[in-house]
Amino acid sequence: MSKRLISAYNGLKEYQHIDPMKPGDLIVETVQDCTPILEYAKELRDGPVGKEWRHVACVPNYFVDKAAKEGWLHDDAKWHAWLNDPDNKLFRTWPGRVGRSGQH
Repeated sequence: MSKRLISAYNGLKEYQHIDPMKPGDLIVETVQDCTPILEYAKELRDGPVGKEWRHVACVPNYFVDKAAKEGWLHDDAKWHAWLNDPDNKLFRTWPGRVGRSGQH
């Protein structure tokens, strides 16, 4: 399967390729190397915590782009759920729960 780069912007790369199981289906795949973001999030997580403002996460452009495409970019409850999801823990810079108490 050969992939062809079709765009690169904001740290994202989009490739197109044909699904080998469904030769008529064109796949557009978006990828981002999140290693530097995870390293920066760890640095912030290991540093001192502010008293008034807390930096809670480093969100990769991939997820911001995904939220925009799926229509939840400005939905605080969806972001709170994303930030509180254990699968996204390594992007967090603060261990507390995000969002108002009882809000989902």
